[in-house]
Amino acid sequence: MTENAKSNNGNGGAGSLQKAVTEATDILLDSVSSLANSALEEGQNRVNDFSLTVCEENLKKMAMQQSIVTAYKAQFEGINSFGGKVVMSPMIDAMLRVCPLTVGAGFGCTWVVCAPTDQGKTLAAQFLIHGNHSLRPKRSLKIDATNMVNFAKDFAACLNCSAAEDCMSQTICLALAGADTDTDTTPKSDTAEGKMVQAAARVTARATDLAGKYVCNGGNAIAFSTLIEMRDAAKHKTLTLKPVRKDGEPSPILIIDEFYCKTEENKSFMRTLIRDANAAGVVVFLMTKDEDWASQMIRLSGGTKCKPLPTNVDNQGYSGAKRFSETEEAKWNKMFWSVGQLRDLIRPFCEEHNLDPDEVVHDNEQVTPGEAAKAAVELQVNQQLM
Repeated sequence: MTENAKSNNGNGGAGSLQKAVTEATDILLDSVSSLANSALEEGQNRVNDFSLTVCEENLKKMAMQQSIVTAYKAQFEGINSFGGKVVMSPMIDAMLRVCPLTVGAGFGCTWVVCAPTDQGKTLAAQFLIHGNHSLRPKRSLKIDATNMVNFAKDFAACLNCSAAEDCMSQTICLALAGADTDTDTTPKSDTAEGKMVQAAARVTARATDLAGKYVCNGGNAIAFSTLIEMRDAAKHKTLTLKPVRKDGEPSPILIIDEFYCKTEENKSFMRTLIRDANAAGVVVFLMTKDEDWASQMIRLSGGTKCKPLPTNVDNQGYSGAKRFSETEEAKWNKMFWSVGQLRDLIRPFCEEHNLDPDEVVHDNEQVTPGEAAKAAVELQVNQQLM
């Protein structure tokens, strides 16, 4: 064998060895990378599971505290409380009347409320969950959906819990219908093993509670603090309506206010919410000012589990108890206040400033509550300038 041949054989052997080393290295790196990715994925899943658990617990607490959740800080004052107490409005009366129609799990209903700005939607919602009446629920949530084009995603972001997006509807409904969060369901035992289980459960609960302050939060959640009173309450029988559920308790209530973004994402969320609320026995009110969007929401369930609020439409024969015909177009009205209701609204202010409510709101006049309140103030200012 020549020297050149030997050299070629040596180089070929070295090349083969180098190729084998390279392939082995690539296989090892791929294996390490795959293991690392699996570990990262498993770690992320555990983080998501924990975050979702924390979010569920926080929502349960918020529901029990009858919280109002907003994406921004806000003071809840409005024209319906002009004078210190709310007055019975067409919207409050209608919302109270439909609450007893939900008699338990499998009978939850979603009601669409459609009215222009300044007709008292937000204050009616607040009175429903914080007012002094017989149907005030033990668990409730009012969520401001202003500018939420994808409610599930946007509200998950508000809660700082992206893991809740895919199951947002179910998470909210279970929080409203679920067991009290302060109930200890850990099995009691005097054995050493049993005591260890109880101790571990307490540590886990404590960790979840602490994590809730950092991992997942309630945005700007305002817990119930002060009972809202109704002026001339004795005159209004709807304030004393009794729940007809088997357990004798009022139904839990979810109110999504300013729900006006008609997107495919919100339609998808709506379909799931209608189903989940019905199964959990939750009363849902969706409040919007967009009549076309309101009609679209009703058609999502064929007018059975999602209906227009009675007296909010002028469709003949519709009362709310039976389905709303899916072949019939909803004839939305503005839910205008009567002259008497408007005068009741401004009466305390008028009495304080020696004004006649009849001079502020004239017979057969159709104005909004806000306009009536501003007219009363304007009359008082003009009298000062005379």
